[in-house]
Amino acid sequence: TLFVYQFPLAWFDLKDVYDLQGISWFENARLATLNHQQCSLEYKDVYHTFSKSFFGFTASDTQNGYRVYNCLPNVLNKLRTDGTVSPSSALGSFPFTPEISYQAFLDMLDFKDLYGNFGFYDAFNLENNDQWISKRYYGINQGLILLMTDAVTNKSVYNAFMSHKDIIKGMEVLGWKRK
Repeated sequence: TLFVYQFPLAWFDLKDVYDLQGISWFENARLATLNHQQCSLEYKDVYHTFSKSFFGFTASDTQNGYRVYNCLPNVLNKLRTDGTVSPSSALGSFPFTPEISYQAFLDMLDFKDLYGNFGFYDAFNLENNDQWISKRYYGINQGLILLMTDAVTNKSVYNAFMSHKDIIKGMEVLGWKRK
């Protein structure tokens, strides 16, 4: 599910940072986002909600309550979705895929009734020749969108978080270094 790649990097600015095994968590999140987009495109004939801008498998409201969806590949080798898309999928990846996420933002703004008084509604689904749009806002998903938007605009959260003495010390202890 995409949120496991996004949420840790909502506070940690790990661009160009590598752990002791030489892994870039930022690059891993970017690749996960691209994989979610590709998986969505591969299944767009089955799930009509999916498109280049409407993609991602994450936790969100659905017509059947709150669900957690995942793409392929995964440990069970099973796609789990009903075609529901949450704006937080694409928009929560702004730092990793800025062009893709910005286009998704523009396309979602053009999607009639998806944007309400407090931002984008939590999810939508176009399956079965029916348009369903959640009328709920989940703070966790709205917060992710705001944090990731800040990460590509003024980096105020990244700068404050990364300059905290405990974070600096933690990065040193973990051996995570900027290259």
